[in-house]
This record gives sequence, structure tokens and C-alpha cells, in this order.
Amino acid sequence: MFENDGNRKGTDFSSIDGANMTPRPTYRHRQMIAKNFKGIYVEGKSSLSDIITFGSADRNKISVMIINRANKPASFTLYLNKIVVSDNTETTLNIDANSSIVHTGTIEALATHTYVFKNNEIVRTVYINQHFINEKAPEESKLKYL
Repeated sequence: MFENDGNRKGTDFSSIDGANMTPRPTYRHRQMIAKNFKGIYVEGKSSLSDIITFGSADRNKISVMIINRANKPASFTLYLNKIVVSDNTETTLNIDANSSIVHTGTIEALATHTYVFKNNEIVRTVYINQHFINEKAPEESKLKYL
């Protein structure tokens, strides 16, 4: 977790930075996965190569992580089933969780979102590049879905 004093040189593969022990994005991503994912791994597909997605399904809970590696935000539609829908106007994401839920949203540039679908509610966790720069933790909010 902490190598070469967290100085990002040589073989420093730390999850935290320097004397202040600031969590790096790798630490935050592992934290988001550990907190929100359990059950069976569910492979994801994205119509845009700069966006990565995957998930997990456990009884009545579906968790999805979306990572935008691009320097620009992207609108997306997330389908929680294996039906592949093509849309040239926005990014299409598929997680084969055998659910009829469809969620639309926008993800910021250089950002990670985690969505947990359970009991007609979505818990969204957002971690953007500015969180890292300002040494802030990801932000969590609740959304409703029909």
C-alpha cells in the first residue's frame, strides 16, 4: 500500500501518496468496489472505447461501475440486460444482470461512477479527477428510478 514514501518514482505502486497519506485513485476504486460489489461478476459492454463498465448481481441488488478515461464528459444509457441497443448520439452500456432497468445519465471527464440498484432506489457514488486533486473522498447520493 505504501512504497518509496509514496513519491511516485521508481517502483512506487502505492495506493496512497506521501507524508499526508492521501489516497490515490486506485485506492478509491478498490474502496468503491469493496463497499458496493458482491455476488456474481457481470461483464459489461460499452459502445465507446474510452468508457469501461462492469458489474455484479446479488439477489435484488445490482452494482455497476462506469469509468470514463476520456478528457470529455459523455451521455450514456445503461441497460441492465444483454440486449444490445445501438445509438449514435450517446454511449450505450450493457450489463447482463437480467433486469429490465434502463438508466440514463452523464459521466464527467476522467471520472468513475458506481451505481447500486436496489429497492427502487439508486445509490450513486461519484469520483472525479477534481476529487483527487483536492484530496476529497468520492461523493454519494440517492436517486429514484421507476
